[in-house]
Amino acid sequence: MTMGTLRIWRAFEFINAWIPYNIYIDEKFVGKLRKNGELNFSLPIGLHTFEVKIGWCSSPRYEFSIQEEQEILLEICTSRIFEKIFLVLIILAVLFYLFRNTYTHAFLIFSASTFSTLFLIFWYTTFYRRRFLWIFRLE
Repeated sequence: MTMGTLRIWRAFEFINAWIPYNIYIDEKFVGKLRKNGELNFSLPIGLHTFEVKIGWCSSPRYEFSIQEEQEILLEICTSRIFEKIFLVLIILAVLFYLFRNTYTHAFLIFSASTFSTLFLIFWYTTFYRRRFLWIFRLE
């Protein structure tokens, strides 16, 4: 039987750095991928599906066709939208800490902003949980 190769690569990211990603090929669990990690799989030629999960969040299902002796390289990363929301939360938390004993008006603004950011994280991981991780095909 002729085979092709699927290479999966994960770069280091601050968010989820210490949590391994669960890798599914054709809806079957095939392994865990850690930060700066790479996995290689030999697959029979034809149509396949690929999905990555972390907790209850995941990537969209990625369909690909592999040919004889073909090598496909996929990169997995956290959604850039979530990264930006998380970065805003960290900045707000630092500002909140720095100005906690100063102006009441500033304290209320930082409190409202922090609550809004926490709400966005909850909303994103609940309603966009199937878009939490992204898959890119590298050529």
